[in-house]
Amino acid sequence: MIPARLGKPALLTAVVGSVVLVAGAYLLYAPRSVPEGQPALVRLDAGNFRTLRDDFNAAGGGTRLLVLLSPT
Repeated sequence: MIPARLGKPALLTAVVGSVVLVAGAYLLYAPRSVPEGQPALVRLDAGNFRTLRDDFNAAGGGTRLLVLLSPT
């Protein structure tokens, strides 16, 4: 039984909010893995941008795809 002071809309909001927070924490902190034979995932930053550019330019004979994703 739902307490009278909480109400169904507030309870639903709390449950949905909790699920979103748990899912977000899992996506942020879960271990990352890649298929066998694929290079490990890396985070792009100012320190490794030159390596990315050099590797991208070195693969000029094949198909190259660069995907940048932003949360905003």
